[in-house]
Amino acid sequence: MQIITNMPVMLDAFDEKGNIVFWNKECERVSGFTALEILDNSEAMRFLYPDDRYRKSVFDTMHQFNLFFRDIEFDITCKDGNKRTISWSNISSKFPIPGWTSWGIGIDITKRKEAQEALQQSEKKFRALFNHASDPIFILDRIGRFLEVNDESCVRLGYSREEMLEMFLSEILFFEEKSDETEGMKPLTHIDHAVYESKFRTKDGTIIPVEVSYRTFEFKGHSAILSICRDITFRKQMEEERLARLKRKRESD
Repeated sequence: MQIITNMPVMLDAFDEKGNIVFWNKECERVSGFTALEILDNSEAMRFLYPDDRYRKSVFDTMHQFNLFFRDIEFDITCKDGNKRTISWSNISSKFPIPGWTSWGIGIDITKRKEAQEALQQSEKKFRALFNHASDPIFILDRIGRFLEVNDESCVRLGYSREEMLEMFLSEILFFEEKSDETEGMKPLTHIDHAVYESKFRTKDGTIIPVEVSYRTFEFKGHSAILSICRDITFRKQMEEERLARLKRKRESD
């Protein structure tokens, strides 16, 4: 009995009247309610599930599975008023224990749920920024395969998202000389962060000068490359005009 009283998972048990007759130390720690407050107290379930409709749904769910279920999540209300999410398993109908009509084991998964929700919110924000950015943004694997592309990438390059996800970066890069191709792929494999200039060839053959800023990061559990590409056509035109003016000035002197 000392083992189940002090084991680091919640364990409770009920009698035939629905009263809690066992409430271990982990139940006390997580809920804040002591065994003295819970045991044989007909109001105990109201303490844990004060909302009448929610409490009824908890009972209905347990009986729906005939007291044989695993990893069903319920939110309990703790003594301090905070809510915690508990993953409960109850196999008492198949493995009865004398003196207990029903028993269940619970694991506090509140922090895990909060982390999942925070990650989901972070992913939503990233997705919103990713899809509404005014510059093409790619996510690539280490060999240059497109893992994800934003809407602007498709608009600027003329490919559908489905087409691009079947392609490699090398298929849209344009090089003046064939020998430049190896050099052009070096930033993907040798540096964790870089800004460099390159040229893209669109689906219709248009050449676009771009400034590429990329950083390695973890994407779906794997090392990947986040690449932001800015069209610098106008900047290049201004540079060419400036150089042409300087040339004309030198020739006139």
